[in-house]
Amino acid sequence: MFFAVDNTDFAEDTADGKDTTRGTITVVYQKDNATGEVWSALGREKAAALHVFHAFTGADNVGRFSGLGKTMWFQQYMKVDRKVISALMKLTEEGDVTQDVKDALAKFVCLLYCPKGIHITSIPDLRWHLFCKHLAESSKLPPTAGSLEQHIERVHVQARVWS
Repeated sequence: MFFAVDNTDFAEDTADGKDTTRGTITVVYQKDNATGEVWSALGREKAAALHVFHAFTGADNVGRFSGLGKTMWFQQYMKVDRKVISALMKLTEEGDVTQDVKDALAKFVCLLYCPKGIHITSIPDLRWHLFCKHLAESSKLPPTAGSLEQHIERVHVQARVWS
């Protein structure tokens, strides 16, 4: 059994007047049990990559993406092809992260930030499109290619620790 805990701020009125409360999201999955409920619901490959998905989409020690919550990420995770799942699982392996893994994960990020009806698979192109066409604020843009690469490296370290 594997547990991952992520703290999240929720904007609410609080007794101390600071307008924030702390909430905790717990992700649980059965690591090597092909008959478990989570394995059955997600499928073997997606269940095996769930802890890396959690680290990639936002955990306290690796950072998270601005403006995207776990629900949006999880909905897209359930639709992704094997390349993304394979890329996530390769982050658990020793050695350097390959360009193929970085490219697959960049495409995954693009899927979430792209407006409906737009199909852009390059982070720089997507940032430019969102900035020019939608006048998106910087907080609503995907990370830069360099920032995403560093994020992937942090996730790689965390995935190695958790695996």
